[in-house]
Amino acid sequence: MNAGGAATQPAPDVAAELGHEDRGAAGEGAGGGPAETVGETGLLTQRAQQAVHLAAMLDQAQDYARLSRATNTQRAYRADWADFSA
Repeated sequence: MNAGGAATQPAPDVAAELGHEDRGAAGEGAGGGPAETVGETGLLTQRAQQAVHLAAMLDQAQDYARLSRATNTQRAYRADWADFSA
């Protein structure tokens, strides 16, 4: 809804991405069923693939961060932390 309380339609490029390019003013799909469901399922599949990709990128970033210090430096930090927290 916009500030006046009326429902707004998504921008055409957003609607197309969501698989709703054929929606009318009331927000109903042209076929009213299966085509809309497939579009939403496709969107969910795309979002799941993006989540998997982001998880892989996070793992890679954590590896880069871990490898950014020498092994001896990491060992010294662990020993220092153990002494501090004891």
